Amino acid sequence: NLGMPFYDVIKSCTLNASLALNKPEIGNLKLGSIADVSILEIEKGQFKFFDVEDKKLIGAEKITARGVVLNGNWWHPN
Repeated sequence: NLGMPFYDVIKSCTLNASLALNKPEIGNLKLGSIADVSILEIEKGQFKFFDVEDKKLIGAEKITARGVVLNGNWWHPN
């Protein structure tokens, strides 16, 4: 909603976060790394978002988690 490309959103939440935490073994899918994986969907429509000042923003796309592999186990929100 703020103009960040999808690739950069994912990189910020994975690789960049692992580097900030000084944990290079997470945040990537390299051989030998811990491979927790999120299954994401980009939904199209009209969505309300609120910023840190509680200002309403309207967006045309929303990223939704449809499932997660965590510690080798499948988890889904339903």
